[in-house]
Formats: sequence, C-alpha cells, structure tokens
Amino acid sequence: MTDSKSVHDETTLDASATSAPGPRAFLALVAGDTRQLIPIPPDVEISIGRSRSCHVVLPDRRASRLQATLRWEGGQLWLTDRGSRNGTFVGGKRIHGRVAVRPGELIGVGAARMAVVLETRGGDSAPSIVAASAAMKDLVRQIERVAEADSSVLLIGETGTGKELLARHLHASSGRAAGPFVAINCGAIPEALAESTLFGHEKGAFSGATKRTIGVFEASSGGTLFLDEVGELSERTQARMLRVLETGELMRVGGTRTVTIDVRVVSATHRDIESDPRFRRDLFFRLAALRFAVPPLRERPEDIEALARHLVQELSGGRRRLKDSALRALREQPWPGNVRELRNVLEASMALSDAKTIGPADLALRPATADRLDSHLDAVVRDRILAALAACNGNQSAAARRLGISRRALIYRMEKLGLKAKPASAKD
Repeated sequence: MTDSKSVHDETTLDASATSAPGPRAFLALVAGDTRQLIPIPPDVEISIGRSRSCHVVLPDRRASRLQATLRWEGGQLWLTDRGSRNGTFVGGKRIHGRVAVRPGELIGVGAARMAVVLETRGGDSAPSIVAASAAMKDLVRQIERVAEADSSVLLIGETGTGKELLARHLHASSGRAAGPFVAINCGAIPEALAESTLFGHEKGAFSGATKRTIGVFEASSGGTLFLDEVGELSERTQARMLRVLETGELMRVGGTRTVTIDVRVVSATHRDIESDPRFRRDLFFRLAALRFAVPPLRERPEDIEALARHLVQELSGGRRRLKDSALRALREQPWPGNVRELRNVLEASMALSDAKTIGPADLALRPATADRLDSHLDAVVRDRILAALAACNGNQSAAARRLGISRRALIYRMEKLGLKAKPASAKD
C-alpha cells in the first residue's frame, strides 16, 4: 500500500525548525536504547545532560546534570563543556570550554554518542566554484553537461577536494534546482541511527520515537540527496538502500506502508569502493551510473592562487589580501588536506595577524600529515598564543598586542582551542 500524502506536507521533527529557508541542523543521539534526531534551531542554546530539564537528556550516570551546551550561531556550531566531571569529547579528545564543532564530528559523553547532521533546503544559493586549472574547468563543464540527466553520480576524490561543492553545483544546474538539496555524511551516522536517519521512522518504532520522523530520502524528494562518504555504510544499510533506489519506494522504520519518493542521488567517497569486498557491487553500479574523479589540489597548482585569493576575500570581507610572495609560498606546499587545509591555514593566519596585506611570515604553515591536519594547525595557533601569554605573564591585552591582534580576537581563539585564562600577575 502506498502512502499518497506528499512528503512535503509532513513535518520533520518540529515544524518550527523547518519553516525557515537555508540550512537546518540536527543532533543525532545514540545512548543506550535511546535513538533520537533532535533539531538545533539557530541562536538557541541546547542543553545536554542527565537532568530531565535538559533539552537532550542522557541516560548515563557518567554524565553530569548539565554536561554541555550546543549552539548554532552565525553558521557555526559551538559546543561548550559546562565543567563536567567525566568530560565531553570531540573526535576522541576531551574539550575544555567552548570549541567549534564541524558537522559529522563525533561527540562522546560516557557511552552516549552524538553527531551533528547539517541539512540544506531548496532555494539555497550554491557556493561559487573557483577553477583556474584546465582539469577543474573540464570537470565543471562535465558536471554541467550531465546536470539535466537524472542519472546517479559518484564523485571520487581525496578528503577536502570539494566534492560537496561540485554536488551543489550539479543540483543548482539541474531541473531539480527549485527542490531541496540535502547533504549527509554517512560516516558520521551512528549505526543504530542509520536506517532511521536515512529512511525515517514511525511514532513508537523504538524507545525515544515520540513522533513520526521523515528521513533524508523523503526530505530530499523532488530534489537531490548528497551522500558523502557513502562507502562507510554497513552492509545491512546498503541492502535497504539498494531496494529504495531500485523501486523508488521506502518504508519507514516501524511502518507498514510504503512511501513513493523522487530523488536524484549524488554520492562521494575518498576510497576505491568498487574493489572493496564490503561494499555491494550491485549498489555500486546503482550509485555510479556516472562517475567523476576530483583531482587533489597538488595536481592543479594553478587553482591554489585563485582559491587563496577567493578564500581571503571571503574570510575577511574584502578587507585583506595576499602578497605575491605569500601566494608563491602557498603554491610550494603539498596540501595533503587539499582545499580544506588551505582554508584552515588562511583562517589561522588571519586570526594571528592584523596585517591587511598577508606576507609569507604571516602564514601559519607547518609540515603536517593529512590525517592529523586539524590538530597540527591548532597546534600552530596554540603554541604562539601560549608563548605570547607566557612572555606577558598571562596578561591578555599585552599578549594580544604582542601577537598583533585585538584582545577580542585573542579571547575568541582561546575559547575555540579550549584554553582557559590563567590569573595574570599584572592587572589585565
């Protein structure tokens, strides 16, 4: 039996959380028998803890009554540990104070596991693609050429090469542009929540399922669904996804009626899933009707200068620029983390310098491996801040002057890195 009700007439968790255009954020939670997908409204502080008064209640004795708070502010997600006894962890590392959290990063409290899922809706403008190299220009042309076809697309490339940006461009160039674009990182979905997140669930399907919730397949009906790191899906979830793709129908967890969907699937992976024995061959061919390789940044050096200029313009609001000598220094780097690493380096460089024209000495460059990229970049900033504070006996105003930044910029960076201010020997 097919549910004839349009998927766009149904609510996803909370109608007030979906009425506004633009990105939507959800917190996926797995704690004991509890499995929930909780909306995170913009500019609202979400409390997390053992107390029943918290927005997110953790049924774990190791959690404090008020463990942490999560806030979506200015397009950035901020997680703050509220002095918990046993700690709040992001990516396996204990945090202190307020830190920025990226969508897909795993948050741990005791046995509970959480991850933020970011969803975007139709009508969002696609970010511009900066392509100066022949390889990227050709890839963009190919993407635009196949945009009107409804065939599934698989993007293959290293982490940080811009696969989601290309998926957004494909959507914006297609006849589905007026429909929703939903992006989800398959590697960040806890296994216990995978089917509910992808296909939805009915009220009472499991403990914590207090209302009907549509999954990302339904939410993207009429538009495009981007499945990042699709190779991380379990074999059980792969089997169910294959049937949905074959039939164009799905059944929510705990449901008895099928729902018809109309969605184009664009997938991405950083590894060779075609040769991976854990990934179903039949699903691979369903997902890879069209496939494109996204070249790493080191193979398209012409893009480095163009991207760097674009990113500095974007991050500074047009108030700062790069010297030619800085651009040459950037071109000499191997960029194992690709565009994501380049952005992180430029962001760190601007945070530590108020110079309107950024030179080679202002660049926060350091040898790093791709898998530890973020920790290396954080270490560059952390070391320079700690050294300045030590030289100034903990006086933040003096340390900020020594670093050439404002005191507010210093405090922001300290909060992001979880650095607590120590009492200064001189009045600050």
